[in-house]
Amino acid sequence: MIHPALQSAAFLADVATARQSPEQLHLWWLGQSAFLVQWQGRHLLFDPYLSDSLTRKYAQTDKPHVRMTEQVIAPERLDFVEVVTSSHNHTDHLDAETLKPLAQANPGLVMVCPEANRTTVRERSGLPDERIVGLTTAAPSPRSEARGEGRGEGLPLVLPTAPENISSPRPSPPLRVEERGKMGATGRRPGTLHSVRIGHWEIHAIPAAHEALDTDKEGRPIYLGFVVRVGPWTLYHSGDTILFPGMADLLKPFRVDVALLPINGRAPERRVAGNLWGQEAAQLAAAIGARCVIPCHYEMFEFNTASPSEFVETCHFLGQPCAVLRAGERWSLANPSR
Repeated sequence: MIHPALQSAAFLADVATARQSPEQLHLWWLGQSAFLVQWQGRHLLFDPYLSDSLTRKYAQTDKPHVRMTEQVIAPERLDFVEVVTSSHNHTDHLDAETLKPLAQANPGLVMVCPEANRTTVRERSGLPDERIVGLTTAAPSPRSEARGEGRGEGLPLVLPTAPENISSPRPSPPLRVEERGKMGATGRRPGTLHSVRIGHWEIHAIPAAHEALDTDKEGRPIYLGFVVRVGPWTLYHSGDTILFPGMADLLKPFRVDVALLPINGRAPERRVAGNLWGQEAAQLAAAIGARCVIPCHYEMFEFNTASPSEFVETCHFLGQPCAVLRAGERWSLANPSR
């Protein structure tokens, strides 16, 4: 079993210490696709899986989910979270045993998810509808041909010929943000919101292909990624995805500081929907001009993992800055200028 870099009380102490540097962006990898983000003492939690629910569920089946990394923190101890996301309905991204204690510990918690998944999110989180923000997006096309089952079968990217000049000015936001002072006052019909501001957090919906750009019967995407802006920083959490047509073009205008991308890949014998391979994650980060890329979605379950070595090697080859974290480890960024 892999030991986290920081765990339980030591982890919480590090979160408290980071608040002494409020102008820096801080984030911690909590395992799988979960990241805690902190800026100026405020906290957003991406796609947390902080239980053993899947290990117990599949223990007596032919697809056991044997845990590789110890749990960083119990969800009820994270009593300072403002916003939590779920990119899709798979339990390692929408876990009742994580979300219900988290909601009880944070009475004002707001959850952001695909609008298509609202009913399941409500059931698993225990949150009322007024505390659930459902987003949608104009997906490139329903049931895209993005599907790829083996290595190298995702769609190719056109990589930049040279690194972008990080001293260039940051552009104006490319998408309109819907202000939400009071939950429900959006100025749009329910289910048509593409972006939202919750306190200091500006959140934009981005299509995700796991392994296709699937939608519900109303044409709303059931998989999303999220671009989050807070202060001068921009983060991209892809959720579970492979490459799809136009993906890099959608993301380039955001001038992403930190990309959080899965690297566990895809293989038919796993019998689960797959993700980017490490090489593809590095290529995507380079194609969108991310200042740094951090890998995730590995070292949680023995049957569905990958080494970050290919990711790191490809990043180095492309000149793409990257950081590989241990679970529970903090990563900070001090200079927002590009």
